[in-house]
Amino acid sequence: MNFPTTRYTLIHRLATGAAEEDWALFLADYWRPLCRFAARWGRLSLVDAEDIASLTLEVLIRNGLLERWVGDRRARLRTLLCGVVRRALSNHTRKKTREGHHLREYLKEMSLLGRIDELCEESIPGDEADAFYQAWAEELLQSAVESLLDDYHREGRGDYFRVLFGRVCEGLPVKQIAEALSLKIDDVDNYFRHARSRLEHRLRELVRWHVVRYSGKEVGSEEFLHEWHRLGDFLERHGGLEEALRHSYADFDAESLREREVESMTAVMKNVREYLAERCAG
Repeated sequence: MNFPTTRYTLIHRLATGAAEEDWALFLADYWRPLCRFAARWGRLSLVDAEDIASLTLEVLIRNGLLERWVGDRRARLRTLLCGVVRRALSNHTRKKTREGHHLREYLKEMSLLGRIDELCEESIPGDEADAFYQAWAEELLQSAVESLLDDYHREGRGDYFRVLFGRVCEGLPVKQIAEALSLKIDDVDNYFRHARSRLEHRLRELVRWHVVRYSGKEVGSEEFLHEWHRLGDFLERHGGLEEALRHSYADFDAESLREREVESMTAVMKNVREYLAERCAG
């Protein structure tokens, strides 16, 4: 996204000395997409993908890429992230050729201190940029589903979510869902319509929140429409909301990523704390 220079945007706070809470929010937005993209595009195991994602964020932080990007915003944040990840992936094979040589050593050798545009759109093939957007969009879809799960359980209507998940994410027929939940077929249909409508509304909310977080309220409306239409185009190209969501679960081990997420994020935040302490001391 293209962001205005304002202290109210998350990206500007990150670039000018953010608190730990800001980094935690940024990681919550982009940790999963980074892992998903690295695993899929680099054909890596989840462990190696997490390594790539962690070191991508460390390069982003320690090489001051956000500070320089804020001063040269010729590309979107997702494009910058994609550029750093693909550099890391290109060095992954080199890591394997020298036993005991950690990937961190190769990331230190990466020429990331040049111009920001070398990491951005003009040097990134369209298929890779699209793949990174797909990773981000799929995690957004799953975040919307997880949010609905929390809401329905809090409201005591867990079967609404079970119907949605069964039909969309597991591809189960209505009759099978009805039998499994001891519901009438008409009830399954009604529950699904309710949950499907609520899912789309929640997805819209998540896009709006993301835009405001990174773009600020000043340009939020225009940027929201751009992002919402782009997400709509993505869903249309992938068979619609339900098919795209089903694919996001079938094509990637999202459950394992979530099981490992707390441990991985804790390690990344430890590096963030060290960086912030060094910055204050400097």
